[in-house]
Amino acid sequence: MKKKTAKIIALILSLALSLTLASCKGEEQPPSGGTGGTGGDTLTLVVAGEAVSEYTVSTEGLTDGASVISVLDYLKGIGALEYAMNGTMLSRVGELTDGEGGKYIFIFTDLEANHDVSQWAKTVDYRDKTLTSSGFGAGDTRVAAGMIIYITLVSF
Repeated sequence: MKKKTAKIIALILSLALSLTLASCKGEEQPPSGGTGGTGGDTLTLVVAGEAVSEYTVSTEGLTDGASVISVLDYLKGIGALEYAMNGTMLSRVGELTDGEGGKYIFIFTDLEANHDVSQWAKTVDYRDKTLTSSGFGAGDTRVAAGMIIYITLVSF
């Protein structure tokens, strides 16, 4: 009888452990590196300073609400691009430094939901597309498959 009870308890414990592990939510995965052009399951991040660097990133690992910071974190994590923040503001992206020479880091995008709709909105042309300055900071500028994120310096 004791042997049977021990087996039942072991079975119940292993079942409970299995259910506990199965219900655990895994960590959100960063976007994985992609290849190819803008479109499909990728997005393009461009850093335009004296030189123009273009990064194509898969959007497969992006979660709802992912932002430009998600993409920058991924690129930094694989050693492809360095960036730094000062509080909630980008202070450096690649060779771009905010405030240097009276110029400031700006994010442009072709995703309409991010567009600055104020009278101070700026535009830039890239790959036969007109991109509009983001009305949000890097942490709130949302990303989606097929979009272009263009980061550069602007002066006022």
